[in-house]
Amino acid sequence: MAAVRGIELKTEVPGPRSREILARKEAVVADPLAVYVPVVVAEGRGALLTDVDGNTFVDFTGGVGCLNVGHAHPRVVEAVQEQAARFFHTDFTIVPYEVYLTVAERLLALAPFRGPAKAAFFNAGTEAVENAV
Repeated sequence: MAAVRGIELKTEVPGPRSREILARKEAVVADPLAVYVPVVVAEGRGALLTDVDGNTFVDFTGGVGCLNVGHAHPRVVEAVQEQAARFFHTDFTIVPYEVYLTVAERLLALAPFRGPAKAAFFNAGTEAVENAV
C-alpha cells in the first residue's frame, strides 16, 4: 500500500471487485453473518484499510476492538513472526505454554486492585461470562 494519510477513493463504494466478492458471499455464507459495510478489505496499515478496489478508509472498527495498536504495527508483526516460528496455537488446558502465564502475571501486576486474583483468557465475551459464572 502506498503512503496514504487518510481517505482516498478511486472507485464508487462499493467498487466493482468488492461487489463481485460480496455476491460470492451471498452464495456460501450463512445469512446471520450480514455485512455492515459493503467493501472487502485487502490490506490494513495503522488506522487505515484499503479495499480490493484500491479505496482507502479510516478504520473505525479496529477488528471490533481487538486492534487498538492498528494494522500491521511493526512490533506486533515481529512478535507474531517470532511466535509462528515456535508454534502457532495450542489449547492452554491441553498443552500449556509459558507465555500464557507471563501475560497473566503482567495483567495482574497492572490490575487496579489489591489482594489475591487470577486471570484467564477467552475468545469472546460470552466465554468470559460463562467462565466467570
